[in-house]
Amino acid sequence: MLDEQLVQQLQQGHREAFTTLVSKWQHKIYTFCYRQLGEQALSEEATQDVFVKVFTSIQSFRGDAKFSTWLYRIATNHCINLRAKYHRRKRQHHDSFEDVEQRIGVTENPLDKLETQDFEQQLQQALDQLPEEHRLLLILRDIQDCTYEEIADITNLTMGTIKSRIHRARKNLRTILERGDHE
Repeated sequence: MLDEQLVQQLQQGHREAFTTLVSKWQHKIYTFCYRQLGEQALSEEATQDVFVKVFTSIQSFRGDAKFSTWLYRIATNHCINLRAKYHRRKRQHHDSFEDVEQRIGVTENPLDKLETQDFEQQLQQALDQLPEEHRLLLILRDIQDCTYEEIADITNLTMGTIKSRIHRARKNLRTILERGDHE
């Protein structure tokens, strides 16, 4: 079923449509929040908060933009607010072995697990060093696979601004990763 149909059903009071929307979008929104926030527990909480906001605000959704655009805009604003609140002081997060195994999945070779974990950690630390405006656009484009048009709708930025910031973000991210300057 299309998002627009589910939204209409939800606006008419059919709560099962909300369950379907959550099932369809929760992994993408969690991944988006995780890349923005860099912490598993905070990202899980943020994902729940985003869907609570969707549920309580669904009547205000007019359909001028796609549901996904509206959803990412809510997630973007929520993550910006959380980063401002929780990341003023840099906190070190130590994952338990179970958290790491759950996040990277089970592989045959323990060395593959460590390499995957190490790269994920390096990537997240490098993303955290990018300016907010670059990190957000890079996550939307390269991790969430949003089109430039969708990004423009979500951020209210011009296409030229988006493309130049993404170009700079990729360049900066590459530099950080190559220097090993991501801790």
